[in-house]
Amino acid sequence: MIYAIQEPLIINNKKCGYLIKIGIALNVPKRFKNIQSMTANELILLGVMKGYRSEELAIFKKFEKQKAYHVYPNRYNSKNEWFIDCKEIRQFIHKNMTLDKKWVTRNETRDTYRKKKKEG
Repeated sequence: MIYAIQEPLIINNKKCGYLIKIGIALNVPKRFKNIQSMTANELILLGVMKGYRSEELAIFKKFEKQKAYHVYPNRYNSKNEWFIDCKEIRQFIHKNMTLDKKWVTRNETRDTYRKKKKEG
């Protein structure tokens, strides 16, 4: 599953907007909890969609110019999955992702994931 998570962008103790992480996980709730444990900021799950690594990389390529490292190179690197919040990313999430509970709580095993990937 491909997911999108929002985190407040804090600079000098002031909220200056949001960053959006786009990633992939077999167990989105578990991954969300793991990411939340790494920050004091409140994260918000924006949505999930079916997808594999190839789709995730296509999203990264589509939004390359919005990657956070362009603005904050000391904190984020070019391989990072964090993006500056913008209209285009929000529209993509709204059009392609869902917060439907059956998808958000889905926990696919690696075998199920591999089988689905082979099936196309």
